[in-house]
Amino acid sequence: MSKKFIIIIAIVILLIVVNVAALQFTSTPSFCGSCHYMAESRESWEESEHYSAAKCLDCHADPGMIGYLMAKANGLKELYVHLTQDITRADIEAMDVHVNKESCLQCHQNVKEDQTHKLHESMECGACHIGMGHGAEVDIIECGVCHPGM
Repeated sequence: MSKKFIIIIAIVILLIVVNVAALQFTSTPSFCGSCHYMAESRESWEESEHYSAAKCLDCHADPGMIGYLMAKANGLKELYVHLTQDITRADIEAMDVHVNKESCLQCHQNVKEDQTHKLHESMECGACHIGMGHGAEVDIIECGVCHPGM
């Protein structure tokens, strides 16, 4: 092999390693919570039952490689907004931060057998479990919204 070919291969390998490391680093809660408006989300996650079991993209990305890459692409959009606009906590709270039911079921397979969950299987988990993954009270269930008098 020529020296030029070996240098090209080395550069390609280096670029792959750097990109993988960057993807892993930018997926950590310390990175996600480093923006002033996301610190509150990181702190509430640290107080939750999910703290030891799940990291940001475990819930905030759809399962699988495509979901992960889509979340990373969305992160680039968020970075652009962060750099070009003055974002407040109120702006963050106004966003519809969707957590796909399939993300929840990666860890919570047991709910498929529970009768109450079977009755509500067409709904997203977040419809009942408000604020899941954040705060001391993870399982705040708002049954009265759909079932007045409960």
